[in-house]
Amino acid sequence: MERNNINQRLKDEQSKYRKNIYLVTSFLSIIIVASYFFLILSKGTKIIVYPEDARNTAKIIPNNFLDIGYGQFIYSFSQSPSFKIIAKDYKELETILPKEKKGISFEVTLKELPAVINLSTKKNLKDTKWFINGEFIKTGENISKEVSPGDYEITIDHPIHEKKIIKKTFKKNEKFVESVSLDKLNAILNIKTTPSGSEIFINMKKIGLSPLIFKTNGGEHKIKVEKDSYQVIEENILISNKNIINDRNYLLKKIRSSISINAFPPDGKLLINNILYDHQKKIDLSSETKYQILYSRKGYEDYKKTIKLKPNETRKIQFNLKKEFGTVDVISNLEAEVWINNILVGTTPLSKKLQTFEQEIEIKRNEYRTQIHKLIPDKISKKIIDVNLIKETTAKLRESKPQLTNPLGINFKLFNPKREITKLGSERHERGQRANESVRTVKLSKPFYVSTYEITNLQFSKYNNKNIDSSKPNYPVKNVSWLEAAKFCNWLSNEEGLPKFYNIEGEKLKSFNSESNGYRLLTEAEWEWLARKANKKKKTYFSWGDSFIIPDNFMNIADESSKNSQKYYIKDYNDTFENIAPVGSFDMEQSGLYDLSGNLSEWTHDYYSVTFKKEILNDPLGKFNGISHVVKGANWSSGTLTKIRPSYRENAINGSDKIGFRIGRYL
Repeated sequence: MERNNINQRLKDEQSKYRKNIYLVTSFLSIIIVASYFFLILSKGTKIIVYPEDARNTAKIIPNNFLDIGYGQFIYSFSQSPSFKIIAKDYKELETILPKEKKGISFEVTLKELPAVINLSTKKNLKDTKWFINGEFIKTGENISKEVSPGDYEITIDHPIHEKKIIKKTFKKNEKFVESVSLDKLNAILNIKTTPSGSEIFINMKKIGLSPLIFKTNGGEHKIKVEKDSYQVIEENILISNKNIINDRNYLLKKIRSSISINAFPPDGKLLINNILYDHQKKIDLSSETKYQILYSRKGYEDYKKTIKLKPNETRKIQFNLKKEFGTVDVISNLEAEVWINNILVGTTPLSKKLQTFEQEIEIKRNEYRTQIHKLIPDKISKKIIDVNLIKETTAKLRESKPQLTNPLGINFKLFNPKREITKLGSERHERGQRANESVRTVKLSKPFYVSTYEITNLQFSKYNNKNIDSSKPNYPVKNVSWLEAAKFCNWLSNEEGLPKFYNIEGEKLKSFNSESNGYRLLTEAEWEWLARKANKKKKTYFSWGDSFIIPDNFMNIADESSKNSQKYYIKDYNDTFENIAPVGSFDMEQSGLYDLSGNLSEWTHDYYSVTFKKEILNDPLGKFNGISHVVKGANWSSGTLTKIRPSYRENAINGSDKIGFRIGRYL
């Protein structure tokens, strides 16, 4: 019974085995048949690998398990299968087969695996510089670098060791690992001293007496130089492969001593051997050396002393300088006050003993130019100041320009009446005379500047551009009241840093400063003198002379062209302008000014009055109060001989289209 069971089990196992064999054989048959049909139905593509030595070991590995890589071919049902290629000593390459290359061939190029350099210094020298083929790579104790196969020169440079050069040819995927030993640097120290014979110590060890030559290695070295009576010199030096030969020259200094100086006066100058020192501080000097001490101050005799100090000596030197005097004589052509350093000391002639520092000596006399002299008296020879005093006005005239232009562009001409006495107004018998033209005698003594032209629209607009015709910048400004003209003068004075001539509060003139050289309106006396006498041998009836015939192109008045617009006009004269004209359109008058006689009448400084004192009036400025002001000169609408006479005078308060102004100022 038991035997039958065993036989039955053997039969069952044989049956299972035959079934497994059948299944495996069937599966393999299916695989073989499928592969056969796959190879028949798919397009095989030849993969050509470069370089050639990579081709022998190259393997094609498809990324899709349904694709097959076999030998140099790849088989795939997909349009653009991806795959990778591996080969010995080359970098793995992953790529995609282009659709247009499928079933034909496809070339790929593999990159070589680099060689790897891993070098280090045996003593972990951190300051090592690494170069490959002359190119600096890094600084440090080691280097790790990938390089392409080929010939290379590796330079290892540590500052206190000999340079080392490794020449090597690297193959693909080669690993170069090494710990490098660097040789010690052999160097020379050439030591000289002044004076020679000094003891030389290197790294605390006595080497010998200078001069000497010493062989040593690279690295830091401490040098010490000693000699009796001289200061010790210590120096730390670094010897590297860039300075194998080191020349050291040491100049030894004597052991220091010191002096302290207490001097009076304390603000003098101290020189020791011609070198400037601060005597307020302790001064260090070399011992066993001669020093020439010189202490000086202007006004005092010099202190001189020769000293020689012992080693480590501290010496105190104390002294007081003696005052030094020199004689100064001051003389002048006129008796005058003598001021020395702002103190009145007497009058000329004067002889004075003064200390020999810079003295400021002023020679003053009322109405005369002060003379200032700065000098240093000499203790040996007398100094003499001989001055020729001149009037202040004369001095200013000598210094002043005959013509100038101010920052606003206004041109000025300088006039000097030279204390001339002249008469203003007109006699009763004169043709055209009016009752308000009273004759009075004036003396003009002050030089003054006058604007060459009447003030223009452009110039006035810098102060106030309201109601100004900006389209006519070179025309004289009009419709300006007397007060606005005076304000313009003050504004211009302020712009140029001159004292204001007029004291105006609100819309009222309070007073004026007759001593100011700030800008102002011309006085009536100045205006008439300019029109009738300036630059002429004698005073004239008209501004052009005594003739009743007006010269051509002389002035802008009511002429023939104005007979249809003006009640009165001058016959047989044509100035070509029916109305106002640009400044400077007519010939320069004999005074050197333009348009004084016409174009626009002009404001003057004076309050209007018809009563005058009988005595000579010196540089008259008129009354200090009043209602209206004097207007002088003809304008474009003046059509009678009466109105074009310089002695003609009117009065006004407000501006008009017939009134302008020009300005002046005292020198």
